[in-house]
Amino acid sequence: MKAREETRGPFSLTARRHLGRAATSAVRNRFGVVARCDPLLLLLAAAFVAGGANATELDTAKLAQVRSAVAEAPTVLRIQARGQVTETFAEGLRSDIRKDLQKLVADPEVGTMASAALVAVDARDEPALLSLRDRLVALERAHGRSR
Repeated sequence: MKAREETRGPFSLTARRHLGRAATSAVRNRFGVVARCDPLLLLLAAAFVAGGANATELDTAKLAQVRSAVAEAPTVLRIQARGQVTETFAEGLRSDIRKDLQKLVADPEVGTMASAALVAVDARDEPALLSLRDRLVALERAHGRSR
């Protein structure tokens, strides 16, 4: 029989652990307290609090463009790390991704997300890109994307 999960607040202990891992850089001290937060996620959270991604005014086509570019970036990093493409080819792909994101930075609806993605692409931060991609997919689903 499973031991009863401890609950405090609105989430169970398991849910809090999962949310904590997803929202931080996996750096915890021995007490389970987050030592630092991922700056990309803080920037994204600030964008949503500021109202840049309101449910009523979000353009799902632009959101899909940001998500697509963000989804391509970690793949480029992975294939380059495996030696499947040259540095020059990978840099060309990253340049194309940057151009796509820079077109969306000025957009009031998705600009903050695009600029956060640009920071992660420039830093070659694969975990941040994967986390941002997952959050963008969830946001798309919340706004009517079927898959």
